[in-house]
Amino acid sequence: MAYGLGLATIGLAVLVQLHGRGGPALTVLVTGSVLLALGVAPVVTLATDLIIAAAPPERSGAHDGKESTDSIWVSPREALEGGETGRFKLPFPTTRNLIKLGKQPSVKAALDDSRGRSVVTVTPVMTRNNGGRQLRIPLEAGYDGDVFEVGSVG
Repeated sequence: MAYGLGLATIGLAVLVQLHGRGGPALTVLVTGSVLLALGVAPVVTLATDLIIAAAPPERSGAHDGKESTDSIWVSPREALEGGETGRFKLPFPTTRNLIKLGKQPSVKAALDDSRGRSVVTVTPVMTRNNGGRQLRIPLEAGYDGDVFEVGSVG
C-alpha cells in the first residue's frame, strides 16, 4: 500500500507541473493521471473490502470512538431500503455486499458462507452503452451477475 501511495504522490507532483505550462501539457496530464490512478487503485481496492465478523455480546452496537465516532446499527435490508429512499448514500460495492449479506438468515450463516468462499479480486470495468453506463465485474465474485446498469452518462 505504501508503494501505491508513493506512486500516487509522484502522479500528483507531475500534475502540479501543469500550472502555467505550455507545450506538452497533454503528455504531462496523461502521465500524471496514470501514475495517480495506478497509485490510488490498490488503496481503494483494500478500502472497499467487506470484513465480516461477529461482535462479542459486550461490544454489540459499540464503536471505538477513534476511527468511528458515530454509528447506527441496521440490518442489510434496512440499509438497502435507506439507500433506495435516499436516507443513505450507498456506493455500488456496498450495495452489492449488502444484497449478498442480506441473503443469509443469521450472523453464523454469513460467517460460515464467507469461510467457504475464495477471495475474488474485483476490478470493475465501466462501459458506456446507449446513453447509459454499465459496470462489469467477475461473475465468480458472487454478486448475482457480472453486468450492472449504474446510471446514465451525464
